[in-house]
Amino acid sequence: MSATCRYLSVCLLLAACARAPAPQPAPVPPLPPPGSLWHALALGDASVGLAVGAAQCEGGVLLIGLHDSEQTARLAAQQAWPARDARLVWLLNGQRRALAFTVNGDTYRADPNRIFTPAGVAATLAYYGKDAWPARQALARFAGQLLATAGVARASAVVALHNNHAGGYSAASYLAGGKLAAAARAVHLGEPAAPDNFFYLTDARLFAALSAQGFNVVLQDNARVPDDGSLSVLAARLGLVYVNVEARQGEVDAQRRMLIALRPLLRGAHCPGAGERAPAGG
Repeated sequence: MSATCRYLSVCLLLAACARAPAPQPAPVPPLPPPGSLWHALALGDASVGLAVGAAQCEGGVLLIGLHDSEQTARLAAQQAWPARDARLVWLLNGQRRALAFTVNGDTYRADPNRIFTPAGVAATLAYYGKDAWPARQALARFAGQLLATAGVARASAVVALHNNHAGGYSAASYLAGGKLAAAARAVHLGEPAAPDNFFYLTDARLFAALSAQGFNVVLQDNARVPDDGSLSVLAARLGLVYVNVEARQGEVDAQRRMLIALRPLLRGAHCPGAGERAPAGG
């Protein structure tokens, strides 16, 4: 068994053991769509909320938001993707990006999209200024609960929802000479004037299809991508189809257009009726 599989197995085992009641998080406006189920995921001495939307079929597309500060992405997803056809999962963190938690009286912070490998857990704790083994254990258990509750392993495709800011992270970050070039197998700049709005994905067929439509697209190098603990790294290791739909904060229309273009390209993007099979692709 590989180290990654062992880590995921440990995460899921810890999640199964962490069933004791935990304090419910305070509601955070705006609320998730009606019909969402609320879950309290244990993290250190408290808990973090996770809203899991209903869908008519299991094993379809999973839309997931890990940064509660990126509300543009949530709104675009709700507008672009019928709730019956995909499960929207959103981490409820007081509209903050980083998680803040305590273990044995000590306070730690971590990026919730950097906790899906052991190396990522250590790096994100160090980035925010304090790393300790009890905090690593708490984050590993939290990651396992999140993956299991969201149903990541059962999804036909995982669509991550993210926002950025002008002049920072963009598709141009992955060009030759860019600070993230080592993670990319290929980059297509169909809209070079708006590099902030782009797809970052693990599947070569989706890269070709979205590039042909004129979008900015980055294809992850699944064999050589640096281990930063992100969901895209875990997806590559587990063989999951992963797409990050990334757009500038506030540009709901642009992100909605991207999501609408992506929908017909993904297997399981529409819940099949009785006796039907989901379309191939993605």
